[in-house]
Amino acid sequence: MTAAAAQAPVVKTVLIDDTPDIRLLLKIALERTGGFSVVAEAGDGVTGVREVRTHQPDVVVLDLAMPVMDGLEALPLIRSAAPDSLVVVLSGFENTKMAHTAMDNGAASYLQKGAPLDEIVSKLRDLLAARGRTVVPGPTATAVLREPPSELERIRVAMAVAAHEMRNPLYVMMGMADMLATHRHSMDDATIDRMLDSISREGRVLNQVTQDLLTTTQVQQGRLSVDVDSIDLLTVLEASVKVAQEYGETLVTSPVGLRVRADKIRLQQMLTNLLTNAMKYGGRSARIVVHSVGGFAEIQVIDHGPGVPDDFRATMFDEFTRADGVTSTGMGLGLHIVRALAEAHGGRAWHVPTPGGGATFCITVPLAEPEPLEPS
Repeated sequence: MTAAAAQAPVVKTVLIDDTPDIRLLLKIALERTGGFSVVAEAGDGVTGVREVRTHQPDVVVLDLAMPVMDGLEALPLIRSAAPDSLVVVLSGFENTKMAHTAMDNGAASYLQKGAPLDEIVSKLRDLLAARGRTVVPGPTATAVLREPPSELERIRVAMAVAAHEMRNPLYVMMGMADMLATHRHSMDDATIDRMLDSISREGRVLNQVTQDLLTTTQVQQGRLSVDVDSIDLLTVLEASVKVAQEYGETLVTSPVGLRVRADKIRLQQMLTNLLTNAMKYGGRSARIVVHSVGGFAEIQVIDHGPGVPDDFRATMFDEFTRADGVTSTGMGLGLHIVRALAEAHGGRAWHVPTPGGGATFCITVPLAEPEPLEPS
């Protein structure tokens, strides 16, 4: 270690992003390239403000699209809680107006997710240097849309939305792969395992995005089909909860042994979409309640968030729609797909405002005939 490196104070950094894998990637990149120490992380704006107030960091790396409180809401609170902190927005939104808004509210810079990690680290060093803070370098690491006016415009919208949703998982997977290729020989096994887990997890996110896009295309072309069979509902519920567990916790209340006539993969797709929506927009917990009603299984997914805005309810099941002011990630396809798949099963999908706050989304699928008893 050089004398300069030994004397240089470490740059205390707080990472605020609702994707744990992105936080892990940034933490590894910043700490391995020298001069930075991640002293705290947060997955939403409220927690982020609290961590910044506690740690008074030199640098805050802030995402915009987060649950509970988004980055634009958190930004002025962060600036008030730690006036001397350098706040850099790292966002997946290619939105010039949003960038200007972030800068007007005190961000020192607005960077795009997808930029090479060494460029992000270099930008942070440059911003700190402009404030008279030298960072000793280490080894170099490698709007709501309704009724699109034309088919061409619809395709453009779909491509733009899909590109945005794919950016985060691709960013994590490529960044992790680069770090492993460059530094694997000097990493401990636990870090390598965490990085491989991240790559696998983000691969599942990409798979969900492509599955939803394919389903939407099938709906538009009238080619949506379901391969129904008699299946155990609780087994599918448990599988869906496992897929969504990285977003939060789910409590399931369902009769044991209830069987439905459904396409197992399609039913899990519906439930996963509803659960991930509940976690993103309604907090990190949800409930699933199942009732048997008139020959159908009625499945309720209940969250505890602010609920669906009144002016959004008429269009929330349309494709590519999101509520005004919502910055959480999403293609605006989840509810559209849920309704199409529920109807393909002979059921339906709808929304019920939850008394006292929150939202309840319901789907029905036909009950199956009871399994014949084995002769004794």
